[in-house]
Amino acid sequence: VVVSALESGYMHNRLIDANPVVFGDSGFRLGEGIVFYDPATESLWDQLSGTAFRGEWAGVRLVRITAQTIYWRDWIVDYPDSLVLNVSAWG
Repeated sequence: VVVSALESGYMHNRLIDANPVVFGDSGFRLGEGIVFYDPATESLWDQLSGTAFRGEWAGVRLVRITAQTIYWRDWIVDYPDSLVLNVSAWG
């Protein structure tokens, strides 16, 4: 997730007890970050810290994983089979 105001990104492992959690955008903001929503448990998560603050997972913190910012031109050299989501194609 890229936080444009901070010009940085944060990544977290989305596994909890070896089960993948599916997140969506809740539409809320918390400081400079967004609040993720886990519909399966109705938990709300702070994007910057990776911590749930409401719902079944309240108090659980996701493990942050290393991320780097890279230009597309450099990425595609190393990963030529990569695909990009073309939002404009959705109308």
